[in-house]
Amino acid sequence: MAASAVDKDYVHLLTARFKASNNNTTVVAVNIAAFETGFDIYDFDTNLKTYRDAKPDAIIIRIGENVTRNNDADLFEKKYMDLLAYLRTGNPDVKMLAVGSVWPDRDLANRVMGKYSDYITLISLQQSSSNFAYGLYNNYGIQTHPSDKGMLSISDMIWAKIVTML
Repeated sequence: MAASAVDKDYVHLLTARFKASNNNTTVVAVNIAAFETGFDIYDFDTNLKTYRDAKPDAIIIRIGENVTRNNDADLFEKKYMDLLAYLRTGNPDVKMLAVGSVWPDRDLANRVMGKYSDYITLISLQQSSSNFAYGLYNNYGIQTHPSDKGMLSISDMIWAKIVTML
């Protein structure tokens, strides 16, 4: 959201790393913010069947910032387990890495993902305000998102973990 250019967001940085490692790699990014905000009604088949049925070698689940319904913790936990089971259907050996929120107040998603998944946290980005876009945009909401430096850090952390899993 706050990267200065598309190729500086963590998804594009990771894609470049996968391609550099194996030029035949296919990377598909899917926004599942609708799962975060509407996990109780999210339709896996409508939104994810094509990607699941492609039988990927690895899936990186990067959610957390939009999970704010803490009063539905038990339901979120159940739906997250359902998500993992759905993604493994027909592909039980798929490697999955969950990557949590950069914001410490999104504890529900971080706690649940850490319980059921290979997981890394991004909370360490909070150690330096330079990881965020403070002062770079007029909108404060955008300023609280990772900057180019933060995006690179996210890419570095995900890459360091995923290469140990593949």
